[in-house]
Amino acid sequence: MQIKKIMSHRLQTIEPDATMQSASEMMKKLSIRHLPVVDLKGEFIGILSDRDIHRSMTVIKGNIGKETHIQSHKRVADFMTSPVHTVHEDESIEKIVRDMLELKVSCFLVKNGDKITGIVTSDDFLLYLLEMLGESKNPLSLKRILRLK
Repeated sequence: MQIKKIMSHRLQTIEPDATMQSASEMMKKLSIRHLPVVDLKGEFIGILSDRDIHRSMTVIKGNIGKETHIQSHKRVADFMTSPVHTVHEDESIEKIVRDMLELKVSCFLVKNGDKITGIVTSDDFLLYLLEMLGESKNPLSLKRILRLK
């Protein structure tokens, strides 16, 4: 089966000069863990993950042993992963899973020719696995439900 059958087609993006705080808020609001970064020309130049958001946090000791996490105004460009890993939408699911494991990444941007057409993440593979195990007859509706949480 080709990767285009399970990838997410709707991409949310952010600019490199955006703050990590705004990126964090966007990811929470959209219930996503990967945010492609585009420059002013619309070129994909990086990926910001939820792990990058956590790396950007400053921990301040609060009262009675509590910690406060502050993201301040650090820039996306300082924490994004670059270059962007891409795969062609006609690649097989098996090949992409092997590539993710080998590269130790949890997402790829998906392209057709030079055009980015979507993103595939480890969540997409887990949803596909549920479908293969017979747990979900409609993985797309399950994907929508998970993103609404």
